[in-house]
Amino acid sequence: GYIEVRGFVFEHCANQFPAQFWQKASNAQSGMVGTRGGHHWVIADNIIRYAKSVGLTFGVSGGRSGAVYDNERPAQAEPDREQSGFHRIEGNIIYANGAVGAMGCGHRDVLIRRNLFLDNNRLQNTAYETGGIKTHQAFGLRIEKNWFVDNRCMGVWLDNTWRNCRVSRNVFVNNRGRGLFLEMDDNTPETACLVDCNVFLNGPPRFNPGGKPDESRTIPTRPWSVGVYGHDADGVRCVRNLIAGDGYGFYFRKITNRKGGAAYIEATGNLLIGDDMTAVCLPADRPPTVHDNRFEANVYPGTSADARFVVTAWCSDTGRKLPELLQRIEATIRGWGDDPVPFANPEQAPDGYRLTLEQWRRLTGFDARSVAVRSRCVLDRNTWTLTLTLPAEAARVSVTRDPRVTIDLLGTPFTGDEPPGPFAGWKGETAVFSLPK
Repeated sequence: GYIEVRGFVFEHCANQFPAQFWQKASNAQSGMVGTRGGHHWVIADNIIRYAKSVGLTFGVSGGRSGAVYDNERPAQAEPDREQSGFHRIEGNIIYANGAVGAMGCGHRDVLIRRNLFLDNNRLQNTAYETGGIKTHQAFGLRIEKNWFVDNRCMGVWLDNTWRNCRVSRNVFVNNRGRGLFLEMDDNTPETACLVDCNVFLNGPPRFNPGGKPDESRTIPTRPWSVGVYGHDADGVRCVRNLIAGDGYGFYFRKITNRKGGAAYIEATGNLLIGDDMTAVCLPADRPPTVHDNRFEANVYPGTSADARFVVTAWCSDTGRKLPELLQRIEATIRGWGDDPVPFANPEQAPDGYRLTLEQWRRLTGFDARSVAVRSRCVLDRNTWTLTLTLPAEAARVSVTRDPRVTIDLLGTPFTGDEPPGPFAGWKGETAVFSLPK
């Protein structure tokens, strides 16, 4: 422990892809730069590029404490996860790595701040272990003030346990599939992941096998591009984010029989913009897998007459959709005198139904103080400035102050009277923001 790695250029390493690293010692996590389960490292101001697989690892190498899962000869036993972590990873440029920019399994209180993650998964892998950042068994992880740009994979993928983590004040631009992906955890509100004051500019679909682009944009139910996505994921608080582009704003579902569902999902004070964006896709309330969710004081795209919300039946503890729940949703909509709008692939039974903002309110009880308006968001990649236009109706939406979210994307304190979104001092209408360098 207590090792400092600063000011190097690391490049060209023939490391293995970490497929099923938790049970195959030959596929142990092995970054071109790696802490090997150590503690209290500082990894700062480096360039980490062109690794065949993983640029940086900051946890243990395999899946179990004490197991022999290392790349040394003879292999060494894994350290205890309680002792691994406490690293500061800051000011690095991590780009063009074959599969993953930075990866960690079994770590505590790691800070990843002010890094650039650019064009990772350069080899267009389609297996699960990809991402600008990919983690497992993360406790107290803080991902702050980073840029995730043009990664050929998810920007950040938190998998199988992410307790008391925070993703704050980052910029996500044009990453494939999802900006932030949360998978497999059964958090309570006390251990929920806080996602605040980020900018998510949605990107293209993820890759299919063979590196071919995913055609799911043409399949209505497929989450081809999402700002914040989760499955089997309990405990996510999304506060004052900007999500812009096509695809989806928030998309959560229960799809396997593993731990976690779609419970304790909260979204408040978020600004969503997109001519072809579905604002929220969420399973219908059904304890014990879907319950205690809350959406309020958000600005959504389109108009109040547009069907920009989806309620699905992806909520069973087996991961299967429930036909009887679909029937109840359909009957409720017809009881209002409205025609149900299926959320379905062509010639298939629906996964759910599309709703207008008013129907969404009536069915869920959410978003009494939210509005749907035609806002505008334009990114200039030459100057890295963001031009936002927000109608007066949206500027009047009042966001209850969150005691943990006190400063905006740019480091300015919130006054308490700003409209939804990650910028303090803004009163709406048209403004140009220089994104943090």
